[in-house]
Amino acid sequence: MARIDGSSVPSQPIDAGELQAAIKATPSLRVIKRRLGEGISYPRPDGATTYMYKIHDTASDADRVVILFAKRDAIVDYLIE
Repeated sequence: MARIDGSSVPSQPIDAGELQAAIKATPSLRVIKRRLGEGISYPRPDGATTYMYKIHDTASDADRVVILFAKRDAIVDYLIE
């Protein structure tokens, strides 16, 4: 099991609703990563990669975590908490 130190990940100010709409409209990992900046990646044995980002939701003034599940350049699932 991998341990991820989230304190080392910078927080990006972004509207979570706009981010969710962008992921749905263009589920390209390359495109979305440009909006999110630096994050943490964790390769999985099935060829997919999980990416974790911290954001500061400008709409709600709350800190959130974004997790992208990607295979090649496609985001196959995501979570914004």
